[in-house]
Amino acid sequence: MQTKIFFATLLSVQTVIAILDPCTFYPKGFIPKNETETVVITPSCLKGIIDWNYPRGSLKVLFNEPKPYSLCLIDWLGGDAFTIYDNSFGKMTQLKTLSSENQCIQSNGHHAELKVEAPTEQRYMGGFTYEIKY
Repeated sequence: MQTKIFFATLLSVQTVIAILDPCTFYPKGFIPKNETETVVITPSCLKGIIDWNYPRGSLKVLFNEPKPYSLCLIDWLGGDAFTIYDNSFGKMTQLKTLSSENQCIQSNGHHAELKVEAPTEQRYMGGFTYEIKY
C-alpha cells in the first residue's frame, strides 16, 4: 500500500513540475484524425516536454535554433504509443519507438521538424521529452 502511495505521489510531483515548466507544451486534444496541429518550440527551450492529452490526429513539431544541433527524444509517459517521423530534410523517416534511451536526429541547419501521429486506439495522454544538444 505504501508503495502505491509513493508512486502516486511521485507521479503527481512530476506532473506539477511539468505544468510549471515554460518549455512543456500541451497540444490540443481530440484533433480530428485527418488534421494536424502545429507546435512551435520556443528557441530558448533547449529541454522540455510535449504532453498531449487525448491524442488524436497528428502534430507537426517545429524546432528552430541559432546553429545546427542534435534533437534527442525520450519517452516520458506513454510516448511509446506515438508514431514519430523526422521530416527535417523534407523526407519522412520513421523513428524507432520511443523508450527510456535517447533517440537523436540531426537538424537541417537550424531547423528540425517532427510529425507525431497519435495511436489509433484512444488514450488519455502521452508524452515525450526533447533536448537540443549543440
